[in-house]
Amino acid sequence: MTSRRIRPALVAGGLALSLGVLAACGGGDDDTTEAGSAGFPEATNIDDVCAAGAEEGVVNVRKTTDAEVFAQEIVPFQEKYPDIEVEFVSQRPEDVIQQVVTSTQAGRGSDTDVVDLALDDAKPLFDRDLVANVEWTNLGIPEENTVDINDINVYRSQREIWGLVYNSDRTSPDDLPDTWAELTDPKYKGQIVIDPRANSTGYLAVAWGEDETKSWYEDLLANEPLVVEGETAGLLKVGAGEGVMATNSYDATVREQQSNGVPVDIKYLDDVVGAKDHYAVIISETEHPNAAMCFLAWYGSEEGQAAQLEYEFKDNIAKPDFVPEHADFAIIDSFEDMEMVSGVTQELSAMTVGG
Repeated sequence: MTSRRIRPALVAGGLALSLGVLAACGGGDDDTTEAGSAGFPEATNIDDVCAAGAEEGVVNVRKTTDAEVFAQEIVPFQEKYPDIEVEFVSQRPEDVIQQVVTSTQAGRGSDTDVVDLALDDAKPLFDRDLVANVEWTNLGIPEENTVDINDINVYRSQREIWGLVYNSDRTSPDDLPDTWAELTDPKYKGQIVIDPRANSTGYLAVAWGEDETKSWYEDLLANEPLVVEGETAGLLKVGAGEGVMATNSYDATVREQQSNGVPVDIKYLDDVVGAKDHYAVIISETEHPNAAMCFLAWYGSEEGQAAQLEYEFKDNIAKPDFVPEHADFAIIDSFEDMEMVSGVTQELSAMTVGG
């Protein structure tokens, strides 16, 4: 797409979004944006990276955010960098990853530059060396938000906090379990909503280990939970009174649905509080490396983070004050944890479907 637009244009059934932008990118020519030893530009100066990105002219972004929400969210980027056209598709991480892996294996490169996803979803990309290594602190990203995964530096763009969701009109938090372990008590039989993909409960393995997590999940399934695919769908079941509590929701989704008038709230349990971290990564075979770095440097800046909180309800606090003092704070910050949680999640999901 070559034309610039002041207003976003929705295409492909409302999923694809091309965003033109409104003001100039600063910086000058410098050899800091020349290809590095691995064939990917070095990131040493935000102005030079964004100037080179303006020459590339486009960045292709994939994440699950609704297209209209994303359009509002990136208005400040549009105003700052008019020569970098943002082409956006709202797409599930697993679908993006499959397309990227298939395309690159076939030698066609990738039409995706930027993906925002959880690390346990990203394992196929790391396994195939498809994540670009960027020194994000050189582009203004706080060091505490970065992590090295197999010597690849990536940064955390969002942190969602996992808890037990309940209907605030019908249930008191005092009547709910205080720990995840208590959910297997027969008195909660038939009251619990779970997601068959198990992509929340898999985080328990960081605190408990694989065997204990699988044993607990087997007992949970014996309590005949209501199986509902999708975080929002499960939360809405609870909001409608069709389940007492849901195990598959995070604080951001609760805030979003509260703003829509849905009577739900979240209780953080005393044994484990999980954090679903989103990481913004660049596909190493991108044709627009500088535009991708420029966009993600803005996305992780104070301005970009504030926009994500305003429009997606997603924060990025390292450890929120509301996490119980003695709870294990389960986060993925290593390749080993990424592999383990990915594997456990698949096993729990298979147990759900098989059951």
